[in-house]
Amino acid sequence: MEKLKQEDIDKAFYMAEKARNNSYSPYSKFKVGACIKTKANEFFIGTNVENASFGATCCAERSAILNMIAK
Repeated sequence: MEKLKQEDIDKAFYMAEKARNNSYSPYSKFKVGACIKTKANEFFIGTNVENASFGATCCAERSAILNMIAK
């Protein structure tokens, strides 16, 4: 496994923080952001999206994966 560079870690952290601002979490009030870095040096962000039906809630990590797939 390739070791991450500090600059990539910093970028991913910054992007996850920005994604957190888009959170829709009216029930838990717990905003979450996530960022995935690929081997191709692409970054994909996601945020949590809550729903009154708990099963329809999407976590930030899943949202980032869906964002990556949708590209």
